[in-house]
Amino acid sequence: MVGASSRDLRLSATVSVPGDEPMQPFTRDSTLGELLADPVAAQTIAAVLSSASPFEKGDSALGTDLLRMLGSVPIGRMVAFSAGRVTGEQLDELLARINAQRC
Repeated sequence: MVGASSRDLRLSATVSVPGDEPMQPFTRDSTLGELLADPVAAQTIAAVLSSASPFEKGDSALGTDLLRMLGSVPIGRMVAFSAGRVTGEQLDELLARINAQRC
């Protein structure tokens, strides 16, 4: 801003500075799709999901279809879907680890 005084501004301009959007931390309300879309989170979450999957290892096509279908489900609900293989505490630790890696 340019002017004779703080009350007499004769010229102003807006400056835009490009930058990255601030990363929002993942929570239990984040969807599985959001986690899988993030490269850091996807690598970590894929390992956990494969160990917590109720399907046999040979059912990879079924597992892929299931992941696609569950993409809009909050990750917190996966605790119930894991049939006890992943606890709420484990999920919280996982989310904290993912969020720390993303910073």
